Amino acid sequence: MSASDRPDEFLSLAAAAAERGVTHWFLRDAIAENRLPAYRASRKCIRVRRSDVAALFVPMNDAARDALAAEAGASA
Repeated sequence: MSASDRPDEFLSLAAAAAERGVTHWFLRDAIAENRLPAYRASRKCIRVRRSDVAALFVPMNDAARDALAAEAGASA
């Protein structure tokens, strides 16, 4: 089972950061700015959903956005 098969799996900040190639500080900043929902299991244990982390990353230009829209239209 690959990571894409488990989009709602909870990950530690370190694991989520490693998976996306960013630092845990990037994710902490996104949590502080309310751009990334986070869940506290204990005082020190913070988890994020894989799908929520993926949603932080969006295409930066019109060509990429158009390609994604065309792909979504083809699969619908």
